[in-house]
Amino acid sequence: MSTLPESFKKYNWMLDDSITDSVEYAKKEGGIVVMDSIKQSLWEEFQALLDGINRQILVFTDGLPKEWVKNPKLKVINTQSVLRDSLRNLDHHLKNYAFDYFDRDSSSLEYDYFLMYGRQEYYREIVVKELESRSVLSNSLYSRPTVSETLTIRESVKNQDVINSAVTLILEDQVGRSIESPTSDAPEHLRLDHSDNFNFVIKNSQRCHCSIMLLNEGFAEDRCGYMTEKCLWPVLAQVPTVWAMNSHKQKQLTTWGFRPNDAPRNNIRTFTEQLMWLRSEFANPTRTQQWQDDQGEIINNNLIILKGLADRIDEDTHQQLSRL
Repeated sequence: MSTLPESFKKYNWMLDDSITDSVEYAKKEGGIVVMDSIKQSLWEEFQALLDGINRQILVFTDGLPKEWVKNPKLKVINTQSVLRDSLRNLDHHLKNYAFDYFDRDSSSLEYDYFLMYGRQEYYREIVVKELESRSVLSNSLYSRPTVSETLTIRESVKNQDVINSAVTLILEDQVGRSIESPTSDAPEHLRLDHSDNFNFVIKNSQRCHCSIMLLNEGFAEDRCGYMTEKCLWPVLAQVPTVWAMNSHKQKQLTTWGFRPNDAPRNNIRTFTEQLMWLRSEFANPTRTQQWQDDQGEIINNNLIILKGLADRIDEDTHQQLSRL
């Protein structure tokens, strides 16, 4: 039964796979796999097109909120397959790495925050740009992609051949930066080869007071609880972490047993204020050392949860399938 998802076709609605095609396939085969992120409006469209169907449809996803499911004929199985694959790739490190980073000395920490943002994405760009504009990241070790902001103008002219032609003007170019260099984008291999860059990410995280867990799609509430390897790195590094994600992802992490080192915020303004307040703590030697000392129990808890997460996901998937 654990191989059941493999028998159905995979669709990715965020890469413009057709909702209509998805519906027709699901009707015919009795099941479907929807990969990666799901936007609520697309789910509602898919669900509405299956209204009145007289058979059960299995829908395998990576974290669809239960409250989104209104059609009783749709049986949703959340597998978190992307995160599960990441854990499989990191299995050797989880079993063999010496997780012995304790008793952090705040006086030896060089930066406020550690943040990895490698591939341009609209919602994460909004968060990072806000933090940069308010100098929150001025003493941080972080990466961000080069982004060209453009404006497209539709112009009408007498020449019929170019009526309504599009003219794109580059208004601003946000230069990328990486952990290695503040003037160049991160190398592609560091973004994708998670097992190979394990030590690089861990050691650099440990140079900072706190890590920012900025997950895909930031605070967008109309996206599902799809999780990726981005939630693993701060836990692996055994450093305090603040969460930048929507409520569905927060709920998934806390359901597994993870705990944040400071209460999660739910929008860019309050998140920015949170980071600014913590920076004021980091600037005071006595308070920042006390803050670091206070995080030990949460860090140890999260590491224990992470070491058992692959088995937890497998068991959750098995339990969902057994109830079909």
